[in-house]
Amino acid sequence: MNEEKNTKDSTINSEDLIYVEDVIKMFGGKITKNIIYAWIREKKLPAMKVGRRFVFSRKRVQAFMAKRLGLAS
Repeated sequence: MNEEKNTKDSTINSEDLIYVEDVIKMFGGKITKNIIYAWIREKKLPAMKVGRRFVFSRKRVQAFMAKRLGLAS
């Protein structure tokens, strides 16, 4: 299944979507679900709700990480 969703700045491909657990792995397990949920509430980390789960664009999480870690220009 290769669905795509148009957003104002890019196209999100279903293969690019990841879950909370994947975000935790991307941060090397050094953050918790509660931290991720706080970032979502604070509108710091973009997420979409699908049913009872949040999904994220891998590219947007990578951009968030770069900005959070001071790697973004």
